[in-house]
Amino acid sequence: MGDIKEWKKKIMDNEKKRVGDIYEECVKRGCNIRFLKQFDTRIWMYPIEQTRAFIETDVGIDLKMWKTYLQVLIEKRPNHEKSDDWKKSLLILGKYENS
Repeated sequence: MGDIKEWKKKIMDNEKKRVGDIYEECVKRGCNIRFLKQFDTRIWMYPIEQTRAFIETDVGIDLKMWKTYLQVLIEKRPNHEKSDDWKKSLLILGKYENS
């Protein structure tokens, strides 16, 4: 049983190293941790597509948290290969908010 506990701890430690600073900052800015975990894969793999999906459904609180999540990622991981997509997603949101 000790092996499973050690394995779980190792996974949690790796997760904290990977996105702990991002989650912490997002929560400080009003995001729900469940929201962040729910959309974790999509923000790293399909940010533009997910942004468009949020706009289509127009759920205000989701749009606000998504925007915050994008902003924090751009600040915390400016050199990530997806940073251009995150910036494009913010531009899309900005156009939507101003329309």
